Amino acid sequence: GPEQRIAPSHDSRQSSLYQVQRNRQQQAKNKEEQQKQKYKDALVDSRSEFIGTAAIGILVGIFTVWYMTKSRYGNADARFIDCVGYFFVGICIPFGWKFLTYLQSFFPLTIFGSFLFWFVFWSVKLILSIIVGIPAFIFQLVKTILTQKKIDKLE
Repeated sequence: GPEQRIAPSHDSRQSSLYQVQRNRQQQAKNKEEQQKQKYKDALVDSRSEFIGTAAIGILVGIFTVWYMTKSRYGNADARFIDCVGYFFVGICIPFGWKFLTYLQSFFPLTIFGSFLFWFVFWSVKLILSIIVGIPAFIFQLVKTILTQKKIDKLE
C-alpha cells in the first residue's frame, strides 16, 4: 500500500558490494599485469643492451683480427685459430669497457687532466677492458640466456 517505503533491497546492497569487490579485484589484476609488463620490458631492455654491446664487439673483433694480421705490428702468418682468438678477444673488449665504466660510477672522476693524463687513462682502461672483458662477456651471456628464459616463461 501507500505506507510501503522505498528502501534499497538486500539484493541491491549485496550486488553493489559485489561490484565494489569485483572492481578492486580488477584493479589489483591490472596493477599486477602492469608490474609484469614493466618487469618484462626491463628484461627486454637488458637483452637489447647485450645485443647492442655484442654488435659493437663484432666490429671491434673484426678490427682486432685486421690489426693483428694485416697491420705492420701484426703477424701476417697467423693461423685461423689465432684469428678466432683475436676475434673473441675483440668481441669481449666492449663488455670489459662497460664493466669498468660501471665500476667508475662509484668513484666520481671529475679530474681536469692534461692530454697525456687522458691518453694514459684511456690506454690503461683499454688494457683492463681486454683483461676483464672475457669474464664480463661470459657473465653477460649467461645473464642474457637466463633473461630470455624468464621472458619466454612470461609469454
